[in-house]
Amino acid sequence: MSVSQQVTSYIMHQRYGRVFTLDDFMKSSNLESNRAAVTALSRCVDMKLVKRLSRGVYYKPQKSRFGTLPVDTQELIKALSRKKHAEFVISGATAINALGLSTQLPMVRSYMMTERVRADLKSVNIKIEYSKALEHFSKHLKISDKAQKKQAFIFWSALHYIGKDRFSDYRSPYTSRFEKTFSSNVKQKFLQALPPSMNWAKKEIGH
Repeated sequence: MSVSQQVTSYIMHQRYGRVFTLDDFMKSSNLESNRAAVTALSRCVDMKLVKRLSRGVYYKPQKSRFGTLPVDTQELIKALSRKKHAEFVISGATAINALGLSTQLPMVRSYMMTERVRADLKSVNIKIEYSKALEHFSKHLKISDKAQKKQAFIFWSALHYIGKDRFSDYRSPYTSRFEKTFSSNVKQKFLQALPPSMNWAKKEIGH
């Protein structure tokens, strides 16, 4: 098949609502250069087979009787993290809600990521923020179990959102959940990975 045919075929085999990257396509093809693929994808954008969300990130629109549905935030953040080879985590009030520390749910879904991203988010109910503190935590967190690591990221994000000044309001439920979720070994690794700006938390949850 020609490059154009390969791209079109790839798109047709993606489910509606799927967010994919140029790298995702290249891994499925036998192409050595992505130049022709970019051109073919641009044609598909013009034909409205896909929508470009940012450089190298595309969305296959999912439609309903009311029109085109918005991009699913989880689809988008996962695609962006694949493209950037970055870690991400829910942030803000969503993080403390995920731990059962609050019933508050924000109108906009917020995430923090270990790399900066540029995406067309005007039509997407999402906020993505680069965090140097998260980057530090990610690099120093030595947990191999994926499920435990994911939970550690959420606990870190909740801690980051609560902050030192408000931690007393959440101390009891947070520390209780922290103790029940992690083993002594994982708790130690969590505390060791905290960035210097969050050293205060070691005294709060480290005993």
